[in-house]
Amino acid sequence: MVGRLSALRSALAAPSEGQLPAVATALPTPTLVRGTAAPADVLVAPSPAAALKSSTCPVCAAIRRSTFDFLCHWQYALATDKASRLSHRADGGFCRRHTWELEAVASPLGICVGYPTLVERFAEEAAGLAGLPATAAAVRLGTILPDASCRLCALEREASRTALDLLVGDDRATGGGSY
Repeated sequence: MVGRLSALRSALAAPSEGQLPAVATALPTPTLVRGTAAPADVLVAPSPAAALKSSTCPVCAAIRRSTFDFLCHWQYALATDKASRLSHRADGGFCRRHTWELEAVASPLGICVGYPTLVERFAEEAAGLAGLPATAAAVRLGTILPDASCRLCALEREASRTALDLLVGDDRATGGGSY
């Protein structure tokens, strides 16, 4: 899986003719969940001209690139930085899909170092379910487990908005037709 992600990362690197318009090179750094910022170069999309030459949707490509770049950064941060592990714990981790994507790019050692604080949180909260009626336990369990609002879901939403803004903005600037 890591090999496929590396190949995807290489394929998504913009060629010189597909570089962003000058106005788009200074993207604001988005604020993600709980004040964690992503690097500004994560949110990029090819120009409409480059997008038309490719069979890949430019918005999807921007989302994939931002996800891959964030996961590469985050897996290292989880393995080496206690504050990142505590932040991940406080956020409740990633949704199921993004947990599997992290697992695909992280080393086994990085997962073993990065996840115990999160698992401890889940264990503490699950212990509080003991003795509750089944329906109350089920409702409370639903609040413990991460859902589709993880920090990486937020990054993907921001990447798609940014890519769409760049495409629409570039199209208006050049006077071209709709994309």
